[in-house]
Amino acid sequence: MENIALTTKAVNSVIASLVSPSTGAAPRARADNETTADPSYFAVGFSPMDAVHREFHDLLGALGEPGDQGEKLLALHEHLLRHCGQEERWMIDSEFAACAGHIREHETLLEVVSEVRRRFDAGDSDIVQSLADELPRWFEQHANTMDAALATHLGKFAQLGGSLETRVAQETAEA
Repeated sequence: MENIALTTKAVNSVIASLVSPSTGAAPRARADNETTADPSYFAVGFSPMDAVHREFHDLLGALGEPGDQGEKLLALHEHLLRHCGQEERWMIDSEFAACAGHIREHETLLEVVSEVRRRFDAGDSDIVQSLADELPRWFEQHANTMDAALATHLGKFAQLGGSLETRVAQETAEA
């Protein structure tokens, strides 16, 4: 993966550039009363993924609030490592056709969060707020395109007798 030297503007740009409509899935239209502050907006209809999205939403919300930003950033990063890893296992196990592009988005996201942590550790406290401001916009698009397509695929895979359902139940119980 390329080495990214990020400025605050570049973080915003990189996060914005993560959006890739390559899955062909149409984003769900947001109702007038829905906002990215509403975790149900990231629901994709696959309950284990929806639970992970709610956890992400809560951690992201906390990131924008006062408190130990380093601790919150670490918690978000650790969550995203688990979150992305879990989705990637589901994609591989179910032979999801758009797996490679989805994994590339995860890799870029994790590199951005890693770079934000490095910048924060070097004294740039404003970078955390930039991430808190920009990440919901990226995630809204990602959840409603790539994750929605994956959720649809996983539902069909389970209906066809795929063994993923047992594994999802085990992972959910372990979490």
